[in-house]
Amino acid sequence: MECSISSRRFFFVLILFLSLTTVPGLSQSGPPAPYYFPGANVNTDVVIANINTQSVTVTVAFYQTTGELNSTTILLEPGKQTRLNPTSVGLTTFAGTIVVTSGLPVAVSASVFPGDTSFDFVYPSQPGTELLVPFAPLDTASIDVNLFNPGIEQAQVSVVMLKDDGNIQSSSTTTLDPSHSTTVSLAATPNTTHLVIRTASLFTGDRPVAANAVIRSYSPSASGAVLRTDFAVVTALPISNASMATTLPYFATGSDYFTIVLVTNLTNSSQTVSITAKALDGTNVSGTNNPASVSIPAFGSTRQVVSSLFNLSGTGLTTGSITVGGTGPLYAAAAIGNVSEPSLAVLPDESQPITTFAYQLRRQGREFFTGLSFRNSTADRDANLTMWFLNDSGAAISTASTVIPRSQQLDQTLAELFPEAQGNGYILMRSDVPLFTVGLEGPANGSALGPRQPLFASPNFAPPPQQTFLAVGTVRDQAVGVPGIAIRLSGPVSASTLSDAAGTFVFNDLPPGTYTLTPIPIGYTISPAVRTFTIANSNSRNNDFTIGFIPPTLTSVTPDGVVVNSETTVITIQGTNFIASSIAVFEDSEIPTTFISDTQLTAVLDKSLLRTSGQVALSVRNKGPAGDFAQSAPIAFIVGNPPPILLTVTGQPNPLLAGNVTAQFTVTVTGSGFTPASQVSVNGAGRPTTFLSATELQATILPSDVMTAGFVLITVQNPLSVSSAPFQLPVLYPVPRLTSISPNVIVAPVAIDAQPLQLTANGAGFFQDPNQPTVFATVVVDGTPVLTQFVSTTQL
Repeated sequence: MECSISSRRFFFVLILFLSLTTVPGLSQSGPPAPYYFPGANVNTDVVIANINTQSVTVTVAFYQTTGELNSTTILLEPGKQTRLNPTSVGLTTFAGTIVVTSGLPVAVSASVFPGDTSFDFVYPSQPGTELLVPFAPLDTASIDVNLFNPGIEQAQVSVVMLKDDGNIQSSSTTTLDPSHSTTVSLAATPNTTHLVIRTASLFTGDRPVAANAVIRSYSPSASGAVLRTDFAVVTALPISNASMATTLPYFATGSDYFTIVLVTNLTNSSQTVSITAKALDGTNVSGTNNPASVSIPAFGSTRQVVSSLFNLSGTGLTTGSITVGGTGPLYAAAAIGNVSEPSLAVLPDESQPITTFAYQLRRQGREFFTGLSFRNSTADRDANLTMWFLNDSGAAISTASTVIPRSQQLDQTLAELFPEAQGNGYILMRSDVPLFTVGLEGPANGSALGPRQPLFASPNFAPPPQQTFLAVGTVRDQAVGVPGIAIRLSGPVSASTLSDAAGTFVFNDLPPGTYTLTPIPIGYTISPAVRTFTIANSNSRNNDFTIGFIPPTLTSVTPDGVVVNSETTVITIQGTNFIASSIAVFEDSEIPTTFISDTQLTAVLDKSLLRTSGQVALSVRNKGPAGDFAQSAPIAFIVGNPPPILLTVTGQPNPLLAGNVTAQFTVTVTGSGFTPASQVSVNGAGRPTTFLSATELQATILPSDVMTAGFVLITVQNPLSVSSAPFQLPVLYPVPRLTSISPNVIVAPVAIDAQPLQLTANGAGFFQDPNQPTVFATVVVDGTPVLTQFVSTTQL
């Protein structure tokens, strides 16, 4: 329904001035408020880390939608992390809210993995009486609003849908009993851009609820972006926590990424906000409208694609952060995804930088990536960031450090920043300068994306001393990791491993001593050839290698040409030094290629490449992950006119016996379509050719052409045409002549254990294939071949 300006303002005046409780933050004292996860189900896993100096008792309660409670209590020692889900309390089905309570602040997050192609990470919802869902594109998505009443009285909850001009589109109201959960499902509604949740008790006034929203089937406004099959869980935020200036710590645009920014004005009058995109080096991103100045109506919003908002030029990947400032309270959020893949993550804004925090990790392979971003907004100090990786049991696995220069931003994948930080655990991070930070995680194929947010860690917590040590390194092609390279470790411990999808390799649990690392590349060169390191009382890091490429060589292609305007054709390429990333190049175009072996590839010539006649250079590139390559010398491939027709070949010796021809001979080739430039070939090799007429040629056959029994393939080719269909010239085995055997008289042995007799057969024309020495003439006795040894053309 529509709302008048006066009623709209009255509604939001209430929103702005009602007080709210305090949420567990990254740094606080005293017992924290509970951590609420509405909308949980059997696929929800909760991860809890005690990054404090003392043990803490944690209670995890699973409230069904009807309020039924199952719970468990855990004693978490300092540094330890635990993982729970509904099955931890015996629940095989569950729908409702998970509530975590603790005597000390803890690091808490949840994850939802309902399938292989979508997932998200979920962060605690702070109860409030007026909440904003900071990104709720209901005009282009469906949204489930999950609600939980943590109080002791019934609460009346209204979900209000608003337009970008601040007017109310419609609302939905429900009554929620204490400790009960519900989901308000909202279908896509035109002109609806943001959601507000307001509560009231049926008896004693307003009562806070916890809420989040699940965005499904989102159709982004970014150019070319596909419909999202991934979902995003967005935590509802107390409106009273809004500020006049905030930061979106990460955005990405170009190179198949988009970012959509939503800014909501939470005042009862229009305000003009300044939105600025900062590059990694701290300068403004190059764009004709950066910073952007946007007027937002009272209680309205603006939602724009970053590339359009700032009028950015170029299509390459641009990353950085976005600052938003206005004259009154506001919230900002960013939706990020791949253009061509259905991923989606929503990142909230951050009003204050932090110095001590943690990122939780889960066991996964390098088919998933984790990217982290750190913005140092301080103008006069570099930030020294120290990182510790601890596993779930609290043991310190490794430590590393990096520097974020003043006024700059560092964006790196975890594989680049801290490659040994893998598996179930968390990374404790401590900076001497406050940082804005956020992360993203998802499969490398772009099918899904989830936000990684920094979590609480006590500034007084000290990781335990490291008990075991490791060696870690990366195999790179320029700056890109190379997977599948074998690495051999020798020393007090001998082992081997393969570089993973990010090019990294790790050897764990190494005792002190001196070690040697030897890479074993196949199809590459590598530098250095070996690395030596010593472990005393710390890890060995940065044991890196760089690959180079061995150019492939080409020996043949089959077919060696096609008729112009042919249909799509598969060719087979023979050569040496092919690798899994080898790709065929037709003139200057890379074409789809399949690796068969290090000596054979197949490639597909699309019919669009076969529309113009001529001789085309065909080559092969051995490509690296960074896009660099080593390319073979080309061989010719003909896209030609229709071939001549070959009918007969005459004039050869009769019989034509393998190995019996000692001098070259001339054959006559008949057919049609011959020209003075026609070329006769024998088994693909050109032979001297004489033009007699359009229907007759003469060609010279060499003794070497007929050394082997079988069929000799004779073809004719005209310039800029493909070869004719081959004529199969038969070459026969020579007829052997037996002149004597020795001995020629024997006494038949009658003993059962009599040994076989050896005979020598003498004669002429005994044949041995020069290309296959094991194929030769065989002695036959009474029609049965017997074991024979070839001695010469005159003796067996």
